[in-house]
Amino acid sequence: EPDQSPPSWWDDSFRRALVLTVAGAAVLAAMLFGVLQVVGRNQPQVAGASASPSVQASVEPSASETGEPSETASPSPSAPAGIADGWYRVVTTRNLREDPTTSGSLVIELLPDSVVRLSGAPVQADGFDWYETSTGDGFIGWIAAASGDDLFVTQLTTDEAYEACGRVSNRGIRVAGLRIGLIDDSLISVLQMSHNTGSTACVTFVLIEGFANRLVNVSATACGRPVFGALRPTSAGDVPNGQRVTEPLPLSQAFFEEGSGLVAGELYNRWTVLLIGRRNAEPLACASGVIRESPVEGQRQLITAVQGCLTVTQQSATEIWILPENGEPDYPLGIPESNSIDPLTVGQPRLIRIVASSQNFVERLEITDLGPCPA
Repeated sequence: EPDQSPPSWWDDSFRRALVLTVAGAAVLAAMLFGVLQVVGRNQPQVAGASASPSVQASVEPSASETGEPSETASPSPSAPAGIADGWYRVVTTRNLREDPTTSGSLVIELLPDSVVRLSGAPVQADGFDWYETSTGDGFIGWIAAASGDDLFVTQLTTDEAYEACGRVSNRGIRVAGLRIGLIDDSLISVLQMSHNTGSTACVTFVLIEGFANRLVNVSATACGRPVFGALRPTSAGDVPNGQRVTEPLPLSQAFFEEGSGLVAGELYNRWTVLLIGRRNAEPLACASGVIRESPVEGQRQLITAVQGCLTVTQQSATEIWILPENGEPDYPLGIPESNSIDPLTVGQPRLIRIVASSQNFVERLEITDLGPCPA
């Protein structure tokens, strides 16, 4: 695992505020196909529980795949074995429908490696077995089982909760190989940071008061040369390799807006910190996110931070203006109502650390004078 400890100047503020012949082979294949058709109709259509989810991403379905079995498929002569209530990984693309019928309105398409909760006995309609299904991101409906012995889901657990931890992949849409469903822009930013720096995350699928829920637990820090709309890698600054951005890493607008109102100059504090970091003598800034979803009291923290030889040009009760090492312009930071800033030395370059954060949608700004600039 890469070193995930933050730079020395980041620590204090951060602590606070995943060989037959062709003919023979053809005959044998035809015989086996016939046997499998007979046997398959009497087999359960779901794999047994596995110890852990597959961490290999499935091949995406082709355009010809459908969310239900063929409309001409013959129904089983007798009802198949039921599927136990529990959490399942989707194997082949399924259409989640409002009603257990092929004419039911489409709710959402469930792609391979999605996680669903199946409950209750199957309902037979239109020649298929339909299972009541819910997802951790709030969708409820019915999916049709596959025909014959084809798997359409594999069982993860029959318990009320299932947790998977591992690397983040597919630019933030999978954790430990599983699709985690709908995510907002701030969460995707933190998941992309985790993906980019090689850290891990956890996702828990759980029943809460009878309803399916999904809870994400992820934290990551990325440091690099700030550029417009992204963080890029740089050799400047004391940054562990595990936190250095290895490719341009976009941060969503929501990452800067969350918990923040418009401040001086109509700039968001967390965005302004990156602008200041871009104009340091050694351009460098860090962005960090901690999101721990919980049914009781979760944590949601978004941070940008910079340190350098900076000059405070103006300070009032509501604003503070910072001049970077590379000179004009100076940039305004708005002082949130949730905190105040002690008087700082004005007009003289000082070694200053700036941390702009949103903690559970409450914005904070911390500015620390660390003493004279290094010689």
